[in-house]
Amino acid sequence: MGSIRLKETNDDEADILSTQWMEYAHIYLKNITPPYRSQILSELNEALSFQSYLGGNQITTADKAVFRSLRHIMEQLTFQEKEKYLHLSRWCNIMQNEVESSRMIQFSRSLLY
Repeated sequence: MGSIRLKETNDDEADILSTQWMEYAHIYLKNITPPYRSQILSELNEALSFQSYLGGNQITTADKAVFRSLRHIMEQLTFQEKEKYLHLSRWCNIMQNEVESSRMIQFSRSLLY
């Protein structure tokens, strides 16, 4: 499990990254267990620290798949834990608006409105 670092991606690279993240979701997020949760969240946080989405600058099907797999974990995190994974939390907040969802994950203690 390592992070992928590409500054700018072309279409072929974006497709490859998307495929890799789909595999990542299938292997690591499908049955995530508490001993590995922190490591996986840290890896995702690091991957999102230098780009907006997992595939680069555009949302992909991999972003949606990873978010759907990760959603239940993000709902369980405390506000302090969400702050620890700041880039991941930012991405999840964006993704929950992109992926149709009936309930929203709260990322801030104080609602703006």
